[in-house]
Amino acid sequence: MDYSACIPFNKEEYLKKLRPIDDLMFRLCAGHKSWCEEMLRTILDDDKLTVEENTVQYNLTYPGRRSVILDARCRLGDGSLVNIEVQTGDKDDHQRRVRLYAALMTAEACSPNMKFAEIPDICTVYICEFDIFGYNLPIYRVDRVLRGPGEVLDNGYTEIYINALARDSSRVSRLMEIFVNREAYNFEEFGEISKIKDYLINTQKGRKDMDSVFDDILSKHYDQIKAEGKAEGKAEGLAQGKAEGKAEGLAQGKESERVSSIKNIMHSLNMTVQQAMDALRIPLEEQAKYLAKI
Repeated sequence: MDYSACIPFNKEEYLKKLRPIDDLMFRLCAGHKSWCEEMLRTILDDDKLTVEENTVQYNLTYPGRRSVILDARCRLGDGSLVNIEVQTGDKDDHQRRVRLYAALMTAEACSPNMKFAEIPDICTVYICEFDIFGYNLPIYRVDRVLRGPGEVLDNGYTEIYINALARDSSRVSRLMEIFVNREAYNFEEFGEISKIKDYLINTQKGRKDMDSVFDDILSKHYDQIKAEGKAEGKAEGLAQGKAEGKAEGLAQGKESERVSSIKNIMHSLNMTVQQAMDALRIPLEEQAKYLAKI
């Protein structure tokens, strides 16, 4: 389904502003193994690093527990695992988020009889369009340090944060310029990354790929959350056993559906609250009550 007709703002103009650090373009970029490999070689400072397997929007689902979707999950040639996340908004407890993601990745990677020494190494690369720690550095590596002696301990987990806005003479800084500046390329130093970015932005097929992913994301969240909201409202209404109760339950379910849908669209498409509500065709007279709940 083409959702362009139901979006008040200009979808073409919206797509023209996307950059590799934005979720929608990132999932298309990171779908290329060569993109992930060149990026991780730079950030992890290892020109011999190889990516054996890469998956975008990787689901870590645990029934009855908090589940997450990783922006990109890579398995390296040495067997270690890397989670790559991109963040454009500083509205979260990022360190606790990283902790949860790493824990779920570790749990999934462990077989029932695996010895602790066999647990694979895991790395988180958290790319932010803001300075998460405030020291104006392009890269922060968090180590486990033994207080007193100052010895750095290694438990197989590497935690790296990237400040995509910091500029110095480092390769990481030059790489991040390509991530945050739509017009920036560096074919000499980052050939694969520049080539894939150029394909998505400057070719008709690449633009069509982004357009298709946009519609798929909007369709998925709209239909899924809508169905969940109807089910929720119906169950609550029936439990009350009265016609007015059923109507109230349906109304509450619809409201819950829309709040969830707005939040999902905001995250998946990097939209503002207003853009998400417009995309879901929420009437102007109803938008204020949802705005208060976001």
